[in-house]
Amino acid sequence: MKKLVWLSVLLFSFISCHRQDIKEILWEAEELSDRNPDSVLLILEQIDYPQKLRPNEKALFGFLKARADVMLGKSMASDSLILYTLDYYKENNDSIRLLKSYIPAFHFYKWKGDTLHMLRIWNKGLSLAVDLEDSISISSFYDIMAYCRFNLGRDNPESVGYFKKSLNYQDKSKTYYMLGLCYDTIDNDSLYNYLEKGIKVALQQEKDTLIACHYLRNYAGIMVKRNKRDKAMELIRHTYRLSPYYKNVFANDLIIAEIFIRENNMDSAMFYLDKGEQDNLNMSFGKSSQENFTLKNLSALYRSIVNYTRNRTLDVLPIVRYNDSIYVDIREQYKRLREKDEIRNQLERQNLLLAIDRQRIFFGSLACIVLLILIIGAICLSIRNHHYKLAEAEERVEVLTRLLDDAVKTNPGKGPDGNLFKKILLQQLGIIRLVAVSPSVHNRELLRRMAEITDKELPVESLLVWDDLYSVIDSAYNGFYSGMVNLYKDILNEKEIQLCCLLCAGFSTKEISVVAQQSVPTVYQRKTTIRRKLGMDEKEDIVIFIASKIYM
Repeated sequence: MKKLVWLSVLLFSFISCHRQDIKEILWEAEELSDRNPDSVLLILEQIDYPQKLRPNEKALFGFLKARADVMLGKSMASDSLILYTLDYYKENNDSIRLLKSYIPAFHFYKWKGDTLHMLRIWNKGLSLAVDLEDSISISSFYDIMAYCRFNLGRDNPESVGYFKKSLNYQDKSKTYYMLGLCYDTIDNDSLYNYLEKGIKVALQQEKDTLIACHYLRNYAGIMVKRNKRDKAMELIRHTYRLSPYYKNVFANDLIIAEIFIRENNMDSAMFYLDKGEQDNLNMSFGKSSQENFTLKNLSALYRSIVNYTRNRTLDVLPIVRYNDSIYVDIREQYKRLREKDEIRNQLERQNLLLAIDRQRIFFGSLACIVLLILIIGAICLSIRNHHYKLAEAEERVEVLTRLLDDAVKTNPGKGPDGNLFKKILLQQLGIIRLVAVSPSVHNRELLRRMAEITDKELPVESLLVWDDLYSVIDSAYNGFYSGMVNLYKDILNEKEIQLCCLLCAGFSTKEISVVAQQSVPTVYQRKTTIRRKLGMDEKEDIVIFIASKIYM
């Protein structure tokens, strides 16, 4: 039994530790979810089977995974759990978490191209944000819809409307900046006002110098295309004042080179083109960067313009070679991605096989433990039954021994035949001859005889001759048997008459159970039945009642 308790404790400890690990992983991922999505995904990879998590844990996992993928701009093919997250938080009336889950769910449907569900999710999320009076969330919902419309065309009036609604709830530099870009082909004054407002908010409210420099640089590019070169140069120099980093940014060098090309100052333009190439090399740690396709093509285009202006020769070969290199690089990257996918699939298959092996070992061990528990339980039950049977046998030995002792005694109160019935009954059972045997052998022989008595193939009825015993009862107890039969032959059956005779001879309930091969409860039940048939009280003595009727 102690081993069984220890095994249960160990199994419970293993499950508890595993559950604690899951909670710690999710807690750590949630702590980093606002600022470090890469780390969130790495942490969540420690959970092998998110589908098997508890409902609350599975909902949190789905939210954290989808949100991290949205922040990183990754594919959301594996983020279907976000739909479970929505249903769970809705059913549990967790409005705060439900509100946070709508935006990842919106992006999930957007990635799938399911416009209908995307709009439904957006409307539900916006309605909940309005009900909760959460101005930041309301602004975020208007922003994501504005970006979707903006991608359909910068002059899309719907995107302008959504960006303006967003600004009614929260001032954000990016919203002002995007709203300004919406007016790139519509309204010059609105373009300038919103771009400058975005730069101001980034510097004064958000304290984000780098994003302000990014807005300034793109603002300068727009000014160059509108032939406002002085304004463009002023904006570029402003980025230098805000951050020394922007003095060596490739995009800034190209804007300045374009300014000098427009002013027909080819030497200065070439200087900044060379500087831009060097800055690009320095930023990529000595390797030619091909991440910004547009900037590299612009650089090659500007060089061709400068060379044509200087020498009247048009050389587009650098552009062609660069674009070819991009194609080759993309093709090689595609091959590498396929190889990585194949390797990952192999690893996943191997991990799956390992997981199956671990589960097989675990369930095999669990089956062995259960089998061991069952075996131990069966052994304990067998031992208990053995002890019970032994105790029962010893009790029967004690009863029979007492009957033997009574049988060999002379009862002064009842004369020489006072125990005659017991003597004859025991003699018929083959037990009276045990008196002359030694005690140890006596016990063994008595147990053997007990076994014979309780053997179904040798019932007591075959050993006891009740016709002889009835005459003994009449002789020893003043015609008790004959009188009882005359009165109650039609009421009592044979077994009940035999029980009454045994009671008359002074047998106790326990002695009757041993001699008649019946359990003690059965004997009590038979006595109750006799009292009911004879119309007696429940506690009235049967022998006295019958004798009173016989001898009255």
